[in-house]
Amino acid sequence: MPRSMVALLAAFAVGVSASRGAAEEFAVVSYNIHGLPSWIARDDPAKRMPEIGGLLSRYDVALVQEEWAWSDALSEHSNFALRVAGNPARSSWLEWLSIFCGPCGSGLALLAALEPDRLVASDAIAYELCADWITSANDCFATKGFVFARLRLRSGVEIDFVNTHLEAGDGEPDLRVRERQLERLERFLVERSAGRSLVVGGDLNLDFDDPPEREVVERFRRALDLRDSGARPGRDGRWRKRIDYLLFRSADPELSLVAAGEDRAFEREGVALSDHPAVFARLRVERRRGEALSPGSGVRGVAGSERPGLVHDGSTQQAEIPPSTGITAPVTYEPARDAR
Repeated sequence: MPRSMVALLAAFAVGVSASRGAAEEFAVVSYNIHGLPSWIARDDPAKRMPEIGGLLSRYDVALVQEEWAWSDALSEHSNFALRVAGNPARSSWLEWLSIFCGPCGSGLALLAALEPDRLVASDAIAYELCADWITSANDCFATKGFVFARLRLRSGVEIDFVNTHLEAGDGEPDLRVRERQLERLERFLVERSAGRSLVVGGDLNLDFDDPPEREVVERFRRALDLRDSGARPGRDGRWRKRIDYLLFRSADPELSLVAAGEDRAFEREGVALSDHPAVFARLRVERRRGEALSPGSGVRGVAGSERPGLVHDGSTQQAEIPPSTGITAPVTYEPARDAR
């Protein structure tokens, strides 16, 4: 091959590499920890929190719901340096009812294995609507809302994260409130995260396998150009419904899915540590516009080593986390049936 052709091909290869940049990955988990006072939870959350905190700490970002009465315990037993708390109770008189729901706020926390100064922006907003005080799920006592955080990874790229928990209950009024709550979140993100890479997760209380409820999720997803990661419980497991979600949008930096599913390590002696599964997604980050990611990029590792590694070959429906990374439980990967 003529030297001129070799030089041309080499220059082309360098140009392609520079235009797309290097890649990094991070793992995010969404987990409703069932952190009610023990007399309502009907178990001993104090025994569960140390294990839950340790398991969450293997992830780069954790989106936690229902930490109401156990925020301090979860912080004590996890090692996230960055924490964004959810909104407080909707009114001061709810604070008098702490025996029922702890602080009676949103029960949300967004945790990240990053230094606090890598929090670029944050917000915690309560939903205005709730469905019921003394019927159905009594969710007006819990001031449901969402937490927003813009995080700067060590590579310098910025990604927006949102953690939310929607109205519970199986009645038609509950479903209507969930629709309005997602519309509120949509308006916020249209204004705050326009043109940005975005991860949205949490307990939506919307059953993916129920057509009307699924359509509520789909309208929200389409409105924000989100992709469903497909993170859901394994079909052979204990969970009958998929109501916990991880959605994402690729902009700049570009996000692509590596693996997603249920992390089955969140159990003790065959008993689940909560009344929800822990669902995760591992995403690859790639900077465009000619900027390469900085060396040593990423969020953090397990006990200071590499972050949890998830393997997905793109052709099977199964992903496993290598034992050497510290996460040993099998997880399942099932892409959403209409994921784009």
